[in-house]
Amino acid sequence: MNQELKEKIKFYFDIPWDDETISDELNEQYDEEFEQIIDSYGWNEVYSCMKDLLVNDYTTDDAIVNWCHAFWNYGVGIETRYIPDPYLLVAYLYYRVDVLDNSAAFDIFDSIAITILPIPDDEEDMYAANADPKVLKLIDELKTGKIKFQ
Repeated sequence: MNQELKEKIKFYFDIPWDDETISDELNEQYDEEFEQIIDSYGWNEVYSCMKDLLVNDYTTDDAIVNWCHAFWNYGVGIETRYIPDPYLLVAYLYYRVDVLDNSAAFDIFDSIAITILPIPDDEEDMYAANADPKVLKLIDELKTGKIKFQ
């Protein structure tokens, strides 16, 4: 793990997603800076550090939801990028945060799932990751310790 890269990414991922005091200009600057990080290190290495932050650094529901918003903003919201085992990522998010008690989590998890999972376009409006049998099976396997998201 490239610790220097992880610290760079952590700076952006620690910015509160709902901080309305951050100007549009500063947000645009952050977007450009993060793209430069991806250009310099490559998406695979950047994603590996993002994933490490999610698993090892962000342990509260709020921190995970914030990670998701940063992942959306800097990772997959604008440009489609390769996510290894996307079903496991989505399952991990639902495993870690109870969306029934956290509507902010449900909204961003749903956006990520629809973007990174291979869902036919005509099914997107009806798709619910937390009801998808593939995702539910993985959530159960995460709960029982049969698999890990690392």
